[in-house]
Amino acid sequence: MNGLFFIINIKAGHGKSLKTWRKVKKELEKNKVSYRSFYTEYAGHAEVLVRQIAAIQNYRLKTIIGIGGDGTINEIINGLTPVNKIQIGFIYAGSGKDSSRGTKLPSNSIKAVKYLRQQFTKPLASMDLGDFHLERKGSSRTFINRLGIGLNAELVDTKAKTITNTNKSFLIKRIKFMTSLIKVLLNYQPFTIHMTIDGELISYENVWFITISNRPNTQWNMLLSPNANSNDGYIDVAVVSDINRYQLFFLLLTPIFSKKLKGKAVKEIICQEVAARSEGNILLHADGDVVGECPVKISVKKSHASIII
Repeated sequence: MNGLFFIINIKAGHGKSLKTWRKVKKELEKNKVSYRSFYTEYAGHAEVLVRQIAAIQNYRLKTIIGIGGDGTINEIINGLTPVNKIQIGFIYAGSGKDSSRGTKLPSNSIKAVKYLRQQFTKPLASMDLGDFHLERKGSSRTFINRLGIGLNAELVDTKAKTITNTNKSFLIKRIKFMTSLIKVLLNYQPFTIHMTIDGELISYENVWFITISNRPNTQWNMLLSPNANSNDGYIDVAVVSDINRYQLFFLLLTPIFSKKLKGKAVKEIICQEVAARSEGNILLHADGDVVGECPVKISVKKSHASIII
């Protein structure tokens, strides 16, 4: 396979990604497959790398496979957004679960790379992506899995500050994260949000968090938008509101036993475009990375690339 490139986030999954790459590399060399590989060194580096590769390789760039977590595939997608006729694959090796949910990709890394190489020989259709515009920053980006508003973004921010961006031991970082997590859950205040959904204005009060999903995703083992489909031209909105803090804890900690509560707390809407404006500075995340604050406008767009994850 000519023009095959790998982008590896060696820090993803606390070392799992690097172990995965070593297995994949051994398999490629065993089968005498020509490739080039690049390691990311910092947040946002995958996006820089794929843009540089696309600019230098031009027509020779056929396929890029990312190895890492949700953030890695997000960076690759954003870096290749303007590029046409590229095949993008992804081997999941992160600590989250969204990129691996709803995929036919084998969990075994050797089987996964074989599967991707087989799929890339077939005609592939482009998939839907979520496009969002941050009004305060005046910038637009893309997400492949989901965008979160509110408490879920605060927890993503807490994880980044206590685990991802420190040099302490994993155990110490984990303890610090759990302490910070409890603090956020005890102190976070629900908010009011005004949403224009396919042209219709709807306001929600006492909101804890919102997810806008392009694919099925999980929040604290609670499956939200299980029917989200990245090929149907729609995004799925789930608003979690109208419950007190104790009910929120029960919903998040025991999702299997709280189906009745979930029916009360979660409002689900399927649409093509949504604009959200909040009262106060409400944080946003996209595919597990904090990206800014409300207001935000989200819509569906077709990818220029063929994506397999």
